[in-house]
Amino acid sequence: MPVRVAVLGAGHGAHAHAGHLALAGHEVRLCHLPSRAASLAAASVTGSVSVATDVDASLVPSGRAPLARVTTDFGEALRGAEAVLLVVAAEGQAAFFDAIGPHLARGQVLLLCPGKFGALPARGLLDRWDGARGAIVAESESLLYIARLEGPASVRIKGIKTRLGVAAVPASRTTEALGVLQRLHPQFVAATDVLETSLADPGNVMHPVHTLMNTGRIEDCGPYRYDHYGVTASIGRTIDALDRERVAVAAALGLSIPTVPQRLAAAYGADASGAAAAIRSTPGYRGFIAPGDLGHRFVTENVPFGLVPIAALGVQVGVATPAIDAIVELASVATGRDFRASGRGVDALGLRAMSAARIVERVR
Repeated sequence: MPVRVAVLGAGHGAHAHAGHLALAGHEVRLCHLPSRAASLAAASVTGSVSVATDVDASLVPSGRAPLARVTTDFGEALRGAEAVLLVVAAEGQAAFFDAIGPHLARGQVLLLCPGKFGALPARGLLDRWDGARGAIVAESESLLYIARLEGPASVRIKGIKTRLGVAAVPASRTTEALGVLQRLHPQFVAATDVLETSLADPGNVMHPVHTLMNTGRIEDCGPYRYDHYGVTASIGRTIDALDRERVAVAAALGLSIPTVPQRLAAAYGADASGAAAAIRSTPGYRGFIAPGDLGHRFVTENVPFGLVPIAALGVQVGVATPAIDAIVELASVATGRDFRASGRGVDALGLRAMSAARIVERVR
């Protein structure tokens, strides 16, 4: 049965969701902030998104996907929608919470794609509005697609995950959320809670490391084509070190999450022997263009909204994170930005001075 869905954002992931879901027969409204109206101009003129795909057509068809609405009016986008997919970088989420809040209604499902530890602060901020208090706030582990915009309102989907964990806050509402979300994407499955969804995101440890360790070439060459994120053996070993700390923090919270190689093997059939082998054997990671500088979301999103909260949770539950701390410090020094101060620490998550048991109780 078709679902009325609002897709919020205008980047690679938002266009991929909007195009794919429209081609699948759902009623899709694509919406962005009024200040970013220009990013919707092409879709607004044509009333559609063009989808090209490198995956099996039975999973993602290609073609021109007609949209029910393209707008910067959040009331128009959310009115009557069963699901609201917020597909933006974590640093942009807060602006959307203010725009969404007055229009979110009881029973609607708001999914942060990906969560990046966003569901907890979202729940607190959205509770300022009566209607939003009855809505379900959930988050996914990561983006569903490997996708890139190839032009205005034109997206290429290079890969799609076969499984992606989703959890609501509190976790007692996850089943209710999936009752709607699985009608959009059967790949969505229940995660234990929103700690698992955010801790399980492999991008938090992958992207800052390969970007920072390729900084010299990035700054010397500017955007250049690089396959598999330019990951070499030493970069892979560094990713593995952060990965072990991430898994240990999750274990201290009673969670068992896959490593980066395990995740890529399950999602894309990659070699699971280590991070370098896994990333280099993922076909969808070929043909990317490197960031032009360190202002890219690989650093500005994954460090403050991924590594900072993982390290902060490590302090709370007694797990040392020296490799993660080193990358946070390196990113802060290299960019001149204090990511610990601007990131999602335990205060932003509302978890200050809580034991592991109390943190788990808070999200369940």
